[in-house]
Amino acid sequence: MQTLEQILRKSDAGSMEKAFSSIKAIISPLPYEEAIYYEDSLLHISAELPHYPQAFGWMYELTEDTYIHFGHEGNLFLYLLSIARDPIFDKPEIQEKMTYEIGHSYYELGNNEKAQLTLEKYIRDYKGPVTRDFINSLTMLGLIAQMHQKYDDANIFFHRALDAARLSNDSAWIGLSNGNIGCLYLEMGKIEEALPLIYTDIRLCLKDSMYEGAANDYFDLTKVVLKRHDLTRAKSLIDSSLLMLRLDKRPYRKSWVRVYRNLSRYFSEIGKMDSAYHYLALAEAINDSLQNNKSETLLKIRVNAFTMEKEKQDALLIKASIARSQQNYRFAITAIAGMILVTFFAFVYTTQKKRINRILSEKARLVEAEKLAEEKLRKKEEAANKAKDKLFSLIAHDLRGPISSLGMLLAVLEEGYMDLKDFEKFIPKLKERVDNLYQVTDNLLMWAYSQLDGNITKKEVVNVGNIVHNVFTLLADDAFKKQISLEMDVQKNLKIIADRNQLEIVIRNLVGNAIKFCPSGSTVLMKGFIQEDEVFINICDNGPGVPEKVILNMQEGTFSQPSVGTGGEKGTGLGLVMCKEFIEANGGRLSISPNHPNGTVFSIRFLIGQS
Repeated sequence: MQTLEQILRKSDAGSMEKAFSSIKAIISPLPYEEAIYYEDSLLHISAELPHYPQAFGWMYELTEDTYIHFGHEGNLFLYLLSIARDPIFDKPEIQEKMTYEIGHSYYELGNNEKAQLTLEKYIRDYKGPVTRDFINSLTMLGLIAQMHQKYDDANIFFHRALDAARLSNDSAWIGLSNGNIGCLYLEMGKIEEALPLIYTDIRLCLKDSMYEGAANDYFDLTKVVLKRHDLTRAKSLIDSSLLMLRLDKRPYRKSWVRVYRNLSRYFSEIGKMDSAYHYLALAEAINDSLQNNKSETLLKIRVNAFTMEKEKQDALLIKASIARSQQNYRFAITAIAGMILVTFFAFVYTTQKKRINRILSEKARLVEAEKLAEEKLRKKEEAANKAKDKLFSLIAHDLRGPISSLGMLLAVLEEGYMDLKDFEKFIPKLKERVDNLYQVTDNLLMWAYSQLDGNITKKEVVNVGNIVHNVFTLLADDAFKKQISLEMDVQKNLKIIADRNQLEIVIRNLVGNAIKFCPSGSTVLMKGFIQEDEVFINICDNGPGVPEKVILNMQEGTFSQPSVGTGGEKGTGLGLVMCKEFIEANGGRLSISPNHPNGTVFSIRFLIGQS
């Protein structure tokens, strides 16, 4: 660290690039945590140097590269938000840079409203020479306007970006701005005006080896020729876009989404539906992954905001506690003075002393009660926020992905890339996705309902055998399709005290999972019996077993990634956590253990005194 600090401190505005190259050569081979530690220290030092605008710019660029290289873009945004409040960075040029970076991050996360407000502030306050940050800000504002079909506004922003790029003689941005205007014109139906602009962008991108930029232009041209049913030209453009992505060293995954969608449309157009679905599925998988990363980052931001709010509340509580202590102190002084005054009056003194002690005791009791109430309220708010964040994460991950997939297929039909006859071939897969979506929604609603204030577990005497019989009847068709035998060995008249609906939901989920993950020809056995002082309800299967990570997640109340059953059935990643919470709400315990020589036993236990 000392060597890095010396290199930075000895630099000046003229030698900053050379110093930065030396620092980068030392930090780049380091592990992620170590590199970030050094970069954070150097970033703070850069803000103290006489040439801090240049020094901070270089150091932030190195920090940004490290976060992105290790796949932690979301953490970069949180780090940026944290240092924006650091007094050492409270300098106009640094705040200006951070305003741009925050706006850019909001744009990448898809929060267009905050991105627009932040970038407009950056453009409004910017006073320096034209930079790439300035040009890119105008471009992002244009793209946001285009997303909302405000074509006139988009056209103005793109032309402002083009003028700024020409002013700074930046050939790369001259090309990109031409391409953005061309793509806008394509969307507006001005194809003849668009083509020369897009080809200008391709030429300049190839000149500067910006292969991904050229690939994006080929994507947009492919969509046009596909609508014209020019399949030969479409295939040529798709091949060109694939070549550009392969020449680029690190293309963004969203570019692969675009090329796979175009391949899907092309194969649909020539009648090769298997290939069309294959590339559509690839695009969906990458897009779903990108959306999950955004959702995780937004979840972290909400948690970060909640933590900041909690810190404010804690500060207020400390302040209130100090105020109460000062009140008690003043009260004690007054009491002592009173006791001195009544020293000569024994009876009065004794009475007053008892009264004071009573008041102090009542005061202490009230203060303690107030503290307990505040602590209870804070814990309740924390639990509510945690439940809300879980719910947002689940909705983003488990609902948006399948719905996006269905929407994509319908868009292909609507845009004329597929006729109804070809679409019929997708119906079995669509039904499978809708069935899974129904299961996800059913579990999600049940879990969300269990988190709401006022939800009450309504316990009653429940016959375990009747519950198992109902579940087997409901799942008999699923078991029959996979040739799985459902067997019941429940002690006669075995009863517990529990919420009937919640217990049936739990058993239905566990038996459904067993069917899903058992191979064809297996047996799922339900056992119900009393052992010592406990009632056991066991679901035994001979499937592949449950991964340790999934068991650990269930114990910690963390949702697992959805997994695929032996028949291709997709799980939800939600069921086990919901089952555990329902069982605990009824006073029981849920555990998972191996079923030797293979398989799994899900065991629900209730103490006899509680059941």
